[in-house]
Amino acid sequence: MSGAALKTNQHYTAEELDRYVSENDVILLSSNSGELFTDYNREYKVLMELEGYFEQSGNEKAFREKRAYVLEKA
Repeated sequence: MSGAALKTNQHYTAEELDRYVSENDVILLSSNSGELFTDYNREYKVLMELEGYFEQSGNEKAFREKRAYVLEKA
């Protein structure tokens, strides 16, 4: 799965997602707080893919180009 993008509306196990973030520079946003990797068999659906995000550091606001995925427990 390295290099290939996750697909919107597809389900992935937490184990697959863990492997994916280890091999790719991405951000995962999950609806279940800090429990994403507590059960490797739990499945998550990719709701949305984003090209990047806005970040504020001090008085600076900047767009960061970094792929991000919004996930939901399936």
